[in-house]
Amino acid sequence: MIRLTSIQYRFDDSTAKTDSITCNFSVTSDRNEYLNGNVTLLAKDLEEGTTLDDLTRKQIETLAKARFAKLAQGGEA
Repeated sequence: MIRLTSIQYRFDDSTAKTDSITCNFSVTSDRNEYLNGNVTLLAKDLEEGTTLDDLTRKQIETLAKARFAKLAQGGEA
């Protein structure tokens, strides 16, 4: 199971809008194997008309978890 461990926001100094959101994840298997990593969400990753500031924590987790899972499988996110 992929577990979200933290969310960090980065803000634009001049506009105070969110530039990026970085999410850290941890995965541990039943055999005590593990994988840790992070993904960064950018405005270009969202549907047109949606900003990073519009997202709820659950939406952030869903989007970032999908990117992390794809990267963990060796794909381009």
